[in-house]
Amino acid sequence: METKNMNAKEGMRALSLLLVVALAGAMFVPVVSAVDTANQAKSAIIEDPDGMELVKYSNVPSNSLLGTKSVTYEWRAYTNIWHIYDEIYSEQYSKSREQGTGDPFDIDTIGVRARVWEDDDLQTDQTDTNYQSADAEVNYETTGSAYAHWLAKSDHTFEYYANNDQWYPKTEDEFNE
Repeated sequence: METKNMNAKEGMRALSLLLVVALAGAMFVPVVSAVDTANQAKSAIIEDPDGMELVKYSNVPSNSLLGTKSVTYEWRAYTNIWHIYDEIYSEQYSKSREQGTGDPFDIDTIGVRARVWEDDDLQTDQTDTNYQSADAEVNYETTGSAYAHWLAKSDHTFEYYANNDQWYPKTEDEFNE
């Protein structure tokens, strides 16, 4: 009888160990998958009224020799043009943030070239480029006809040489009432 109990206990231990290993493996696979795809550009396009936004996620791997942790950062390229009566507004920016915390993530070069047209007539062409920074932004405001065709286009620059990562997306937004 005692041998049967010992065999049953050993069988339960083996089953418990197998269950723990299976659960740990199930938890580990999504984490590995998330890290493996972190360096791939993932983008989202948001339509009006919020303009157009592209987002790229990248990962800086950990370095055990330097004692640094793995960091995932996101780059956002955004363009939006809208109006309130005859006041026309545009917001065009490039932002670099640490994913999860939203803290600024400084990179070598960040910039945005912002252009706005009213019916094919260029109204503004401005550039904001910053070094060792996390933000570049151009805002434009004017009075004009809300019934005209308004178009805002942006060329964005993201360069982070420590991770050999560069991205040059283009975004645009428009309205025509």
